[in-house]
Amino acid sequence: AFDSLNVYAISVVVFAFAMVIKRPSPRWIQMLSVYSYGVYLAHVLFIEGMQFAAPRLGLSLQSFSVTLGIMVISSVLSYATCILLGQSKSTRWSVT
Repeated sequence: AFDSLNVYAISVVVFAFAMVIKRPSPRWIQMLSVYSYGVYLAHVLFIEGMQFAAPRLGLSLQSFSVTLGIMVISSVLSYATCILLGQSKSTRWSVT
Protein backbone atom coordinates (compact mmCIF):
# COMPACT_ATOMS: atom_id res chain seq x y z
CA ALA A 1 0.00 0.00 0.00
CA PHE A 2 2.83 2.40 0.78
CA ASP A 3 4.60 1.65 -2.50
CA SER A 4 1.70 2.93 -4.59
CA LEU A 5 1.39 5.99 -2.37
CA ASN A 6 5.10 6.74 -2.85
CA VAL A 7 4.82 6.37 -6.63
CA TYR A 8 1.76 8.63 -6.65
CA ALA A 9 3.47 11.29 -4.52
CA ILE A 10 6.62 11.29 -6.63
CA SER A 11 4.58 11.46 -9.84
CA VAL A 12 2.62 14.48 -8.60
CA VAL A 13 5.82 16.30 -7.58
CA VAL A 14 7.55 15.56 -10.91
CA PHE A 15 4.46 16.63 -12.88
CA ALA A 16 4.14 19.87 -10.89
CA PHE A 17 7.85 20.58 -11.36
CA ALA A 18 7.53 20.01 -15.13
CA MET A 19 4.58 22.42 -15.28
CA VAL A 20 6.60 25.14 -13.53
CA ILE A 21 9.65 24.80 -15.81
CA LYS A 22 7.66 25.17 -19.07
CA ARG A 23 10.51 24.38 -21.39
CA PRO A 24 10.96 21.47 -23.77
CA SER A 25 12.59 18.38 -22.36
CA PRO A 26 16.08 17.48 -23.57
CA ARG A 27 16.29 15.47 -26.79
CA TRP A 28 17.67 12.38 -25.04
CA ILE A 29 14.63 12.26 -22.74
CA GLN A 30 12.33 12.60 -25.74
CA MET A 31 14.11 9.71 -27.44
CA LEU A 32 13.89 7.49 -24.33
CA SER A 33 10.24 8.36 -23.71
CA VAL A 34 9.18 6.93 -27.08
CA TYR A 35 9.82 3.43 -25.73
CA SER A 36 8.83 3.96 -22.09
CA TYR A 37 5.66 1.85 -22.33
CA GLY A 38 7.51 -0.94 -24.12
CA VAL A 39 10.23 -0.91 -21.46
CA TYR A 40 7.55 -1.08 -18.79
CA LEU A 41 6.15 -4.21 -20.45
CA ALA A 42 9.52 -5.84 -21.25
CA HIS A 43 11.48 -5.24 -18.05
CA VAL A 44 9.60 -7.91 -16.09
CA LEU A 45 10.88 -10.61 -18.43
CA PHE A 46 14.51 -9.66 -17.80
CA ILE A 47 14.18 -9.01 -14.07
CA GLU A 48 12.39 -12.30 -13.42
CA GLY A 49 14.86 -14.18 -15.61
CA MET A 50 17.86 -12.73 -13.80
CA GLN A 51 16.27 -13.28 -10.38
CA PHE A 52 15.74 -16.91 -11.37
CA ALA A 53 19.31 -17.31 -12.66
CA ALA A 54 21.19 -15.38 -9.94
CA PRO A 55 20.92 -17.95 -7.11
CA ARG A 56 21.81 -20.73 -9.53
CA LEU A 57 24.99 -18.82 -10.35
CA GLY A 58 25.80 -18.43 -6.67
CA LEU A 59 24.73 -14.77 -6.44
CA SER A 60 22.73 -13.54 -3.46
CA LEU A 61 19.65 -11.48 -4.22
CA GLN A 62 20.14 -9.86 -0.80
CA SER A 63 23.29 -8.16 -2.09
CA PHE A 64 22.89 -4.51 -3.06
CA SER A 65 25.39 -4.84 -5.91
CA VAL A 66 23.55 -7.85 -7.38
CA THR A 67 20.22 -6.04 -7.16
CA LEU A 68 21.69 -2.90 -8.72
CA GLY A 69 23.29 -4.99 -11.47
CA ILE A 70 19.96 -6.68 -12.23
CA MET A 71 18.26 -3.27 -12.43
CA VAL A 72 20.86 -1.79 -14.76
CA ILE A 73 21.13 -4.86 -17.00
CA SER A 74 17.34 -5.25 -17.24
CA SER A 75 16.97 -1.57 -18.15
CA VAL A 76 19.57 -1.79 -20.91
CA LEU A 77 18.14 -5.05 -22.26
CA SER A 78 14.59 -3.69 -22.14
CA TYR A 79 15.52 -0.58 -24.10
CA ALA A 80 17.56 -2.62 -26.58
CA THR A 81 14.61 -4.98 -27.09
CA CYS A 82 12.23 -2.07 -27.63
CA ILE A 83 14.58 -0.33 -30.04
CA LEU A 84 14.94 -3.54 -32.07
CA LEU A 85 11.19 -4.19 -32.06
CA GLY A 86 10.59 -0.56 -32.97
CA GLN A 87 12.59 -0.96 -36.18
CA SER A 88 10.01 -3.25 -37.77
CA LYS A 89 6.68 -1.93 -38.96
CA SER A 90 4.93 -5.12 -37.85
CA THR A 91 6.22 -5.00 -34.23
CA ARG A 92 6.49 -1.25 -33.61
CA TRP A 93 2.93 -1.13 -32.25
CA SER A 94 3.95 -3.33 -29.31
CA VAL A 95 6.62 -1.02 -27.92
CA THR A 96 5.53 2.54 -28.69
